[in-house]
Amino acid sequence: MTKTATQVEAELASLLQAMAFTYADGQRPTDQHAADMKRIGQELNAIGGMELMQAALQRATEPHFEYYERLSGFCDHSWNGIGGWLA
Repeated sequence: MTKTATQVEAELASLLQAMAFTYADGQRPTDQHAADMKRIGQELNAIGGMELMQAALQRATEPHFEYYERLSGFCDHSWNGIGGWLA
């Protein structure tokens, strides 16, 4: 079954929420967080390219403004080289 953009964006939002809790607990993201982030980036790219990746990240990080820099930096690193994404 092929996922929709909405489904993949929901996965991204859920992952970023889990990561925000990780940061709030004073911990670092896990290898599983990195693998999930990369997979989500690949799926977003396949559905809508760079434009969808950027829009999805912006929407998903909005609720977590206190961790925006950390979350977007982690995403940049994980998505580097996917489509036209450059960290």
